[in-house]
Amino acid sequence: MRALLTKVEAGELDAGLVYVTDVLAAGAGVQGIDLPADIDVATSYVIGTVTGSGNPDLAAAFVELVRSDEGQAVLQRAGFERA
Repeated sequence: MRALLTKVEAGELDAGLVYVTDVLAAGAGVQGIDLPADIDVATSYVIGTVTGSGNPDLAAAFVELVRSDEGQAVLQRAGFERA
């Protein structure tokens, strides 16, 4: 995704389909355009802990933080939407 956005920023492409978070990170270098509601391009992200983690309690705490209201608010501010 980042390579595609770099080509758009450089004028090598007229448009590309990238994540909203990448458009936000690019700042004024690109213009984001919302897709019509009838086009479904959702991406799902999963989270979990690694079996055999060297620090399973910390890993579980991180997952809990990400799934909490606080963690979800951070993700939303970064441009992620909750499904």
